[in-house]
Formats: sequence, C-alpha cells, structure tokens
Amino acid sequence: MNDHGAMTVEATATNDTRHVVEYADGDLKETLAQLPAGASVPLELERVGGRGNCWRVTGLPSNR
Repeated sequence: MNDHGAMTVEATATNDTRHVVEYADGDLKETLAQLPAGASVPLELERVGGRGNCWRVTGLPSNR
C-alpha cells in the first residue's frame, strides 16, 4: 500500500492487475496496510465507477 492508501494487486487466476483505491472500512484498510509487499491473500473486490481499473476491497473471504 502506498502513502495515499492505494495498492496494486494481481488476480492470480487470470494475471490481471487491479488498482485498489477504496476499502469497506478503516479496519480492513489497516489490516491490509500491515501486509508486506508480495503477500498473497484472497480479497473480495468490487469495481468502483464505470471506467478505469479502480476497485474497492469489500472483505476477506471467510473460511467455511
């Protein structure tokens, strides 16, 4: 995560790059900010707006 709170992530199944610019809440953002560069974690994402490659993290998948 950069100093502006944005991060670039890779969808490993498709090798797509996505730019995360929003988070569902501050706790989620803080959790992700603690991860080292190159960490691999599953994310639930939704597209922000109709254009561009901007995404919001809505959560971390639960293990069921």
